[in-house]
Amino acid sequence: MRSPKFEYIGQFWKYLQLNKERIAESNAVICGDFNSNVCWDKKRRHWNHSDVVSELEELGICSMYHNLLGIDHGQEKVSTIFHRKNRGTPYHIDYAIVS
Repeated sequence: MRSPKFEYIGQFWKYLQLNKERIAESNAVICGDFNSNVCWDKKRRHWNHSDVVSELEELGICSMYHNLLGIDHGQEKVSTIFHRKNRGTPYHIDYAIVS
């Protein structure tokens, strides 16, 4: 089911749709390079970063970084990548999401 339309966060969104019940009933730990941040949200997509975060929160699952620091997605102070190793393009794209 690989589709260029569903790269990165879209692939995780697809997985989430298929496994919501199983994730909700377990002690979930989801970690990885999602290559995603709210700065790239596209409003007409129902599977953008913000929508995935909201769906996870409905299941009682959240980003440890954001929860522990009490900040919203998109307000990160720590970057996990500098695009093309350029300090002028910092992004937070890696996540540890837990129940």
